[in-house]
Amino acid sequence: MQGLSERDQEVDGGGYLWSVPLHLPPRKAEDAKGEKRRMTEKQKKDQGPFTVVAKVISQEGRCGAGHQVGDEVIFDGTTVQGKMCIQALYSSLPMVFAMRNGAGFAWAKDPDVVKSACPDGKNPVVFEIRRLRE
Repeated sequence: MQGLSERDQEVDGGGYLWSVPLHLPPRKAEDAKGEKRRMTEKQKKDQGPFTVVAKVISQEGRCGAGHQVGDEVIFDGTTVQGKMCIQALYSSLPMVFAMRNGAGFAWAKDPDVVKSACPDGKNPVVFEIRRLRE
């Protein structure tokens, strides 16, 4: 493939090019002085994974999947409890995954709550996605 080093061609296998590579420094278990870093209990707790709950907070028109205000879906890491149509799941899953793993969103007033909307513009369903810190 043109423009790739031999190593990149081997890794890519001649298929599609990946998106922009990340150049992140490797994570080290030691600080600058060579001493091992130890996480506090709070840091361990804040790292996740967390249980995340998606709750319908608004529904207008006629939802084809039957979502109603108050419906909840619980993502605990091993199971999904409740129902969510595939379109709403597809649009909210990136936020659910990020929040399960401790990520935050710059636009969120509360770091543990974001909103996600169903892609149906005529019958919108809005979900509140909440991280549970237990």
